[in-house]
Amino acid sequence: QALQATGHDEISLLALSSGDYSCIEPLIQNLMKKHYAERVALALPSLRVESLSRTLIEEIRRTRKTSFTLAPEAGTDKMRQIINKGNTAGDLLASVDQIFAAGWKSIKLYFMIGLPHEEDRDLDGIVDLAYQALRAARRRGQVTVSLSTFVPKPHTPFQWEKQLSLDEIYNRQNFIRQRMNNRNLSVKWHDARMSLLEGLFSRGDEKIGDLLLLAWQKGCRFDGWSEIFRFDLWQKAIGEAGIHIEDYLRERTVTEPLPWDNIDCGVSRDFLLSERQKSNELTATPDCRYDDCQNCGVCDFSETQNIFSDKDLPAAAADVKSPSAAAIEKVYRLSFAKTGSARFLSHLELAMALTRALRRSSLTLAYSAGFHPHPKISFSTATSVGMESLQEYMDVTAFEYPNDLSLLKNEINAALPEGIKITDLQLLSYAAKDLARALYGFAYDLMMPADMDEEKMQNMAKSIDQFLAAESFPISRQSKGKNVTRDIRPFVETMTLDAKEKKVAITVRHAQTGSVRPIDIIQHVLGFPADQIQRVYVIKTKTILT
Repeated sequence: QALQATGHDEISLLALSSGDYSCIEPLIQNLMKKHYAERVALALPSLRVESLSRTLIEEIRRTRKTSFTLAPEAGTDKMRQIINKGNTAGDLLASVDQIFAAGWKSIKLYFMIGLPHEEDRDLDGIVDLAYQALRAARRRGQVTVSLSTFVPKPHTPFQWEKQLSLDEIYNRQNFIRQRMNNRNLSVKWHDARMSLLEGLFSRGDEKIGDLLLLAWQKGCRFDGWSEIFRFDLWQKAIGEAGIHIEDYLRERTVTEPLPWDNIDCGVSRDFLLSERQKSNELTATPDCRYDDCQNCGVCDFSETQNIFSDKDLPAAAADVKSPSAAAIEKVYRLSFAKTGSARFLSHLELAMALTRALRRSSLTLAYSAGFHPHPKISFSTATSVGMESLQEYMDVTAFEYPNDLSLLKNEINAALPEGIKITDLQLLSYAAKDLARALYGFAYDLMMPADMDEEKMQNMAKSIDQFLAAESFPISRQSKGKNVTRDIRPFVETMTLDAKEKKVAITVRHAQTGSVRPIDIIQHVLGFPADQIQRVYVIKTKTILT
């Protein structure tokens, strides 16, 4: 129902540890059998190394290879024992080899820095393991190392531990970054300043409420977006709230009261202390799903207890049949408009909106072959962001639609966002040219500013006459950092001024070597200075096909 309602082409199964779900393999098999014909891909969040199986790899790759993230979490066996992770370096390298052998070209490895008892040799372990993973890839792709900073959390065995300071985070990030020197090995890291704030909120007291209000009053919004994250405002708010950062990041003694002691999450304090001691002694705690109860305090064995899946699982759902081999693919040409707020969509966003609307319709799309199948959709051109267009074209290859095409047009329009509208839909003949060969040119209306006086309009009319009378009209502009000279006169077929409407209508030709942009006409022919170009409103009125 969600796929039909949204037109999305990917299902993501989210969980703290998806691989620990006991029915993960039959679930994925059923999902792929049900949605493979629709080319719906399947994605999983970061997986524990030991939970990855050949079945998971094979099922995920059937439609499209989505991103693959493995979480070794630490670079040495010592550190993995401290955090009670049962995987080894050998497990990771075997998994990396399997993933690249299955055709993936990239993989992400998730590590934490700042874990309890971490030393420089443990950071070296992250570097060494990353290079070992790269060697296991055997030049088949890219390995990305993702670094997050450990933030102690309440109600865990590490709730008493120290968190790294800002300078310590930077030092450890740089320690690893400086040792990664391979073009196929990249490093990404979580913003240290954000980790600091996470630490404050994770183990904070009632002062954190004052901090949040002060930060909001100073204008902090959408801090998860790095481009608008204002750490300077957070620093001011921290000072005004009387918060000393080191008091919140420091190690706590096991005897001092903690701000969250009054909250009972089910896990007993004695169990947390016992687990902390085991961590210090590098002693593993067995998984109570497969071993004895560890007496953590959560289960009462009546209402709260482990529930295991039935070993006799039902058979996988029947395959949804793809169109038969005898089914004939047809090409449909759609004309559409992009107006209002939709003009601010990029070409990629526009293509995504149209593709989702098509997937929601009753038209059965045809897909490309290979490892990454995509709908067979092509566009005439990409319209500039911010420009309205009354006529764009796209060709869609699909299996024959049995009903009236007007019904299909209405279906697609009902699924499109405001500002995008299908204006025409036709079935092409086999003799029809594809869009790339059929494209001839474009027509634009350039709407002048309302305050433009008569004298300026007269001067503009003279400029247009001079341009049309010229055999050539070379202009200079920046392209890819270089100054390029280009003759734009051969591309302009007509240019007329409607002084009453304060509108210039132009028709330009498109060639393999390109075309002329409206902005070039506005600046170099009509004489608008660079800082005034945006005052002219541009509308593409027609895309001309032969």
